[in-house]
Amino acid sequence: MATALKAAKEYLICPLCKNNFDDPKTLVCLHSFCKQCISNHIVEKNKTEIKAKGFECPTCQKQTSLSEFAGQKPEDWSSMLPTNEALSNILTALNEVENTSPLQCPSHLDHEVEFFCEDHEVFACSLCSKQAHKSCVKVHSIADAVRKRRENVSVLTNDLSTQITETEKILNNRQDQVELIESKEDEIKQEIIEMKKQVNDFFAQMETKVLDVIAEVKHKELGGIQLEINVCHQIIEKARSAITEMSTTEEKNPLRFVEKYNDHIKSYEERQEKLEHVLQNLTDLKIKYLANREIEKAFNEADSIGSLSVERVRGKLTKPLTEGTPRDDKLSLKLDDIEESNALSDISAASTSRSQSIQQGIEVARVSPMKSVSVASVGTHAKADSDGEEPVPTLRLEEPKVKEQGTITTRERDTMVTARFLRDFNVAIDKEYECTIEGAAILASGHIVLTDSSNKCMKLFDEKYNFLAMTRFSVSPGDLAVLSEKEVLVCLPEMSRVKHERIDIKNKKITAGEVLTLNERCHSISFSNRKMAVCSTSNVYIFQRQGSSWVRDASINVNVTNLKFVALDSAAERVVVSRDGYPNRSIICMNITGLKLWTFTHEEIRLPRGIAFCGNKILVAVFDHKTIIQLNGKDGRYDGVVVQDSCLQWPCKLCLSPKGDKMLLTQSHHKMVVKDKKKVLVFRLTKCAVAESESPK
Repeated sequence: MATALKAAKEYLICPLCKNNFDDPKTLVCLHSFCKQCISNHIVEKNKTEIKAKGFECPTCQKQTSLSEFAGQKPEDWSSMLPTNEALSNILTALNEVENTSPLQCPSHLDHEVEFFCEDHEVFACSLCSKQAHKSCVKVHSIADAVRKRRENVSVLTNDLSTQITETEKILNNRQDQVELIESKEDEIKQEIIEMKKQVNDFFAQMETKVLDVIAEVKHKELGGIQLEINVCHQIIEKARSAITEMSTTEEKNPLRFVEKYNDHIKSYEERQEKLEHVLQNLTDLKIKYLANREIEKAFNEADSIGSLSVERVRGKLTKPLTEGTPRDDKLSLKLDDIEESNALSDISAASTSRSQSIQQGIEVARVSPMKSVSVASVGTHAKADSDGEEPVPTLRLEEPKVKEQGTITTRERDTMVTARFLRDFNVAIDKEYECTIEGAAILASGHIVLTDSSNKCMKLFDEKYNFLAMTRFSVSPGDLAVLSEKEVLVCLPEMSRVKHERIDIKNKKITAGEVLTLNERCHSISFSNRKMAVCSTSNVYIFQRQGSSWVRDASINVNVTNLKFVALDSAAERVVVSRDGYPNRSIICMNITGLKLWTFTHEEIRLPRGIAFCGNKILVAVFDHKTIIQLNGKDGRYDGVVVQDSCLQWPCKLCLSPKGDKMLLTQSHHKMVVKDKKKVLVFRLTKCAVAESESPK
């Protein structure tokens, strides 16, 4: 039943945003999309047109004529499309079933959950409690778990209320500062006007200068304070939301109440940490304007009409730093939510800038928030940049030339990776009916880590492919990457998170670590040289590891949709992504700031999937072509086929060992036999000198 329900859910996902349909609209070809998604597509396709002329279906490219939208703007066309009532009704019914039906055990589909394991923070049925959680100390019934949390919910509610009160005090204080700036501005303007009556000629020359300084100070100060206000609003909103959710789910949905309780505690602690950071860095303004009265006597000799200074002093609400704690001007938050981390980083930057005394006639330092790099489409020719430096070459990838015999050749090459099939191994545990391996990684010791979305778990195998340990998640995991021999990173797309999992090979244990919250669903991840790249359907985020924290280096908007996998090279200087659909550029290589280096496409390679660097070569799993191909990492030229074996059916995720001598390959498709879905393929990799090769056939 669960497998059938999961298969049905796949048809309720919008092809553009990869989320459940939201107000599905149907085109003439009967393909459906979210209203907002198809609206964005329509506007994008018509924004360069002088006169709108309809649009193509993103899936089948069938044209929708303009006659249906006569006299309307492209922004309004989506509202005129028919709603897919069948899909809307199915989604509504499915949500009602999921919210009201008992929770099924993911390991034993014919059993409902009856227990909650405090050690692993997962639900369990009666069989699980006697098998998988037999050695666990804290396994309670659902009723006991609910009762235990009800006993402490009043304490958490009081803490949340206190948090709201403290934040509201800060908010009121910040609003007073806004009023102070406004009133001081009025006072300064009035003084200038009075002086202007006496020194009109001179004032005409000086007025622009001083008002510009005032406006700049106002803009800078209000910008920094507004960032602090935004953080306060976020804390209040999330705290109130937590109180509302707990009060709602406590009686109506005890399972969700138990499941989310610890999340509320963790969220409260994270917000409290941010609140402490804000309080420790809180400063109030002292604004003075000293008019130069000497102008009345000798205005011809004067070169200014006054000076403006802004002094930041400790605020009335500022908390003192605890003894031995250094002041954290950068406000670097450990594993923080990306959006809130940016806001706090901006506040700190603004505070640092505003701490300087700003004198009339002195250039005011500008606050630069964490930059977001937008990647423009790469043209077919290289262009010099704005600074006149040498341009980065962009390549026009033409179709390979065909000889009379039909063989497609390229340039001379130095090496070619070859792969020899070694074996496959079964990854199903405890009579699991079906496995869908989303992520795979090989540790330096040879141990193998896999994520299984069908069974919501991560599995550890030794170098001889024997099962060692497993940990379960509350949602289906996505891709994974190796952080160290003892730690891996796992994508949790449904929760928009990346989770640390610690591996104890000696004791055969996997324990949960920190959690990094993202601002959108990211399904693929790569780590190299202290940098992490995570990939959504249209964006790539680059993070730098600093101690035990992640700091975002760049947000790369690739200006495309349907990105699939991401990979970093060994030096973490280049990032490459795979993307669905010819004639789209199916492989895109960029530097870590988002500058496109090259793109690759071929008419027969429509669905590239897993991607990995092998030295300066790039291996790509081609889902529809049932091959593994090699590209040159420097310029993206096609080198040849690495694997084209009868064992390949629907290649998906591939990963290489740290030495580059072994490759794992997962496969997934609804047409595959169930037993084949449970297998992971193992290949031995070698390199050899090659002069030319054939193109994909």
